[in-house]
Amino acid sequence: MSIISFDIYKERFERLLSDNTFSDLEFDSRVEDLIYQVPIGAMQLNHTPFLIRTSLLDKDETCSNISRCSYVPDFIKYKIPLQRCNLDRQQVFYASIPGGMTNFSDGAQPSLMETMAQRIVDDPTFDGRHAVASRWQIKRHPIFWFLPHYIGSIKSNENFKFLFNHMDSFLRENSASNDHFQNFTEKLNYLSELFCSNDKKERIYKVTANYFNKVMDSFRPFNNVYDALIYPSANTKGEGMNIVLTKEYVDNKNIFCDIVVLYTINRNPSDFKNISFMPFAQAIPDEFGNLEFKPLDARMI
Repeated sequence: MSIISFDIYKERFERLLSDNTFSDLEFDSRVEDLIYQVPIGAMQLNHTPFLIRTSLLDKDETCSNISRCSYVPDFIKYKIPLQRCNLDRQQVFYASIPGGMTNFSDGAQPSLMETMAQRIVDDPTFDGRHAVASRWQIKRHPIFWFLPHYIGSIKSNENFKFLFNHMDSFLRENSASNDHFQNFTEKLNYLSELFCSNDKKERIYKVTANYFNKVMDSFRPFNNVYDALIYPSANTKGEGMNIVLTKEYVDNKNIFCDIVVLYTINRNPSDFKNISFMPFAQAIPDEFGNLEFKPLDARMI
């Protein structure tokens, strides 16, 4: 396959984002063609001890087992909507990677923002709700591909900066020419921004979710099995580091939950835009995953 210019690459993405006349087969084919226009960076996540996943509890809902903290279970997967990296009814494990951030000291806050930000914007009565943040220790570090070229991520997160420098050095050393290097860089910039965009969500999600799945599937025949994607958090302007793990990786017990923290979400009545996330209770799963919450002990988190 020949390397197309960045302008053509962008135009083809824009067609996918705006043209509703493509058949499913043609749409999939066009997404797959675009995958091979950029290098897919692969690494193993060796330096992150844990992940954080958050979920918004329904009103009056309790969280009694860690199964509530994992991906959406089979019996209600029909409720899973199209999102950034999953198709309708597709079970994946979204989480955040703590550390490296400039503005967030609480490692759970980027994950809370990803889970709650749109609800906060859309619902002025959103107040006094509870969210559950779970910490997941890593037993077998996942193989991931990554999109670290979003400028807000590079400026505000040292981990993204490290990944960007790694990919940038690789491209400089291995591109056939400076023109090829510039071509790949512009494409990766665009792709990273696409995965961090909050505009036209429904169309963007259709493209990004299909892109994610195509990447995960395309390399299986070559025994290059990816477990995850790392990408910028849209609701933290790229500062938060998101990770989406496959259901298979989680089912194989490569991660386990060791503590769960309950947060209350409050809106300042004097300032509509001022939202606070306050931890107030914690639980350590027993051998069956059951949770019994007790007042927060800061030494545990």
